[in-house]
Amino acid sequence: MSGFVDKILNDFVEDLWYSDITPDREAPELIRAVIMDVLGEISVRLKEINLVDLLTRDIIDLIGDHLDLFRRNQAAIGVDVMGTLSSEERDERLKHYLMDLKQLHPTLISSECEYKVLQHIIGGLLAVVLRPREAQCPLVRCIAREIVTCLVMQPVMNLASPIDDFIQLWEEMSQP
Repeated sequence: MSGFVDKILNDFVEDLWYSDITPDREAPELIRAVIMDVLGEISVRLKEINLVDLLTRDIIDLIGDHLDLFRRNQAAIGVDVMGTLSSEERDERLKHYLMDLKQLHPTLISSECEYKVLQHIIGGLLAVVLRPREAQCPLVRCIAREIVTCLVMQPVMNLASPIDDFIQLWEEMSQP
């Protein structure tokens, strides 16, 4: 894990902007300490999760709720119509239908809305996992929130969403 954190710091802090400001290593080491503390706190909390309940109850309920919502929306748009559309057209129809009902999740409205939701989630997560001293400092909270939101979660979300982009990235990485 330490090597992974070092790579992130090197690529996204030192090489990207910090080395242009100063050769001093204090700030990257402080950032590293905060990241390691956060990862340690997350690890402790993950150990407390009851995996049996999570997998057999919570995730099953979420999948069931999602399928029920899809079926209701599909019935409202028309099962026959939905069957003739491509996946992109079906997604657009569902998006517009849910937008008209004011039930579309904010992350799907625009990239700005997605950013704001991610920023809010990461802010809440950091409030829980940062040490109290760091959590009390608005500058630390702001910088940590923006680094995690913009340099970690947005790229991860972009990788996870369209499968075509993931396949293209995979192909680029696997070529010599």
